[in-house]
Amino acid sequence: MLVNRNFTCLGSANDNGMLHVVFQGFAGNLYSSTRLQDGDGTWITEDLRALVPGVLPYASPLLSDISCAGNDQGEFHICAVNNDGGVVHTMRRKSNQAGAEGPWQEYWGDVVMASNAPKNGLDKGYWSVHCAAVGDELQVVFLSRPQPTQPSEAYHTIRRATGAWTQATAMGDVLTTQGSSGGI
Repeated sequence: MLVNRNFTCLGSANDNGMLHVVFQGFAGNLYSSTRLQDGDGTWITEDLRALVPGVLPYASPLLSDISCAGNDQGEFHICAVNNDGGVVHTMRRKSNQAGAEGPWQEYWGDVVMASNAPKNGLDKGYWSVHCAAVGDELQVVFLSRPQPTQPSEAYHTIRRATGAWTQATAMGDVLTTQGSSGGI
């Protein structure tokens, strides 16, 4: 159990009937906690930096946003934005009702590169990510950092059950909420 720690960002999801919470400490430590269905509310906490090496192979080890989802196949997905504006993904393979969890993917994948989304440069990048499981697929939406002369834009991609990512598509100017401009 983690006590008296300061945490910066948090994500959570239901996976196979178990609650999973992912959180990061101020020092960049990254944890996954699972509340087991044992009737006692037992929590199992893992250090993700030890389980998934190379957590964010970018200049900064810190995350600025975390989103999680559990799909119909029993996989637990984590999407995150690092402080350099990159969007990354990892996952834990299928778990079972007894709490025996599957292995973690051994790396953090670059969602921007895999989905061929605009790079937006290191001065911009992305600032927010959200994901949801629909069947056996992972739907991911990420927002570009707004600039003085350019509003934030939303991009959408899908991670197929095969592990392949679809081409990221722009959803429109986030500030455009009405009219025929195609914005969201």
